[in-house]
Amino acid sequence: MSLKKIVLTGGPCAGKSTAINSIKNYFEKLGFNVIIINESATELINSGVKPFGENKIDSFEFQKIIFDYQLMKEKIIGNSVFDNQKDTIVIHDRGIMDNKAYLEEQDFNRLLREKRVQEIFLLERYDGVIHLVTAANGAEQFYTLSNNNARTETIDEARELDLKTQLAWLGHDYLNIVTNSNDFNYKIEQTLKIIENMLKKKKLKQQKKFLLDYKYMSSLLNDYPNKAFYIEQQYLPTEDNLYRVRKKTFNNCSYYTMALEELIGTSQKIILENHRIDEKNYCDFILDNFDNMYEIKKKRIFFLYQNQYFKVDRFESGVCLMEIDPLSLNELPSSIPIIEDVTNKDTYYNFMLSKKLRNPF
Repeated sequence: MSLKKIVLTGGPCAGKSTAINSIKNYFEKLGFNVIIINESATELINSGVKPFGENKIDSFEFQKIIFDYQLMKEKIIGNSVFDNQKDTIVIHDRGIMDNKAYLEEQDFNRLLREKRVQEIFLLERYDGVIHLVTAANGAEQFYTLSNNNARTETIDEARELDLKTQLAWLGHDYLNIVTNSNDFNYKIEQTLKIIENMLKKKKLKQQKKFLLDYKYMSSLLNDYPNKAFYIEQQYLPTEDNLYRVRKKTFNNCSYYTMALEELIGTSQKIILENHRIDEKNYCDFILDNFDNMYEIKKKRIFFLYQNQYFKVDRFESGVCLMEIDPLSLNELPSSIPIIEDVTNKDTYYNFMLSKKLRNPF
């Protein structure tokens, strides 16, 4: 049995409820067991526990309640599907990181301290995140408050919350943003395609890749909402495949993963497996295979531009690369000088960069 945990999030009136029904119907017909974890905030507000109106409670206390309630539901569902023999998809109508969109930075950090948890672990507890952009941004004629008693935002407030929600998930490797660039049926179709790709046993990783001038990194940090992580990757080539172990660090806290990749030429890869490991397994793998491994270290900056999700890697060697899912690319950031499109150039594949560092001549 495989288990995928996917967050469906977005701004107010983004179409999440309709999308969830479509997801459940579509994937159950394909033989999947689909479980829905309903939005915690809406459940609490409809029950009378709310941070606005009469008898309101403090907004920080409300977010603490949501945090505990969401975590409890996720644990219960996780335990209930453990022995299920069917491939299972758990759709979270918002995830724990959505709390960040409704709190000031200092209050969110206070919440993390009180709950004794690090932000990187909240990000990485889900396999994928799909953000549906609010109708208030690009489909204003369909924005309404009438279909959700827990919704109170004006169009401007909805747009602001939509951006804050995108920012809350900055740093997740598989954040997908679905806009209102076409009609609503297309929006649902895109959501289903994204999930289908997440569920594939073998996933072809395709990225548009651009070489940047690292001297302009400061403009990236100043002009666009962003979040920086530090990444160390070790590669172990075998006869047919490639093992990759990764240490991803944010705020002095690290998350470790191991992936098995099948190379197609040298510039593309199929991800056969990708799972979390603990620090001991990470260190043991490196020690056991040290003489045959290749290493890269880089600073990765995730940033948003025009409802698009970009990743920029600045390698210790000085190489600077920007990546985006080709299906998401509508417009390149205007203030970031691009030297060259290197999408299909073998030289700029991470493994090839690590080989060059080890064998510079």
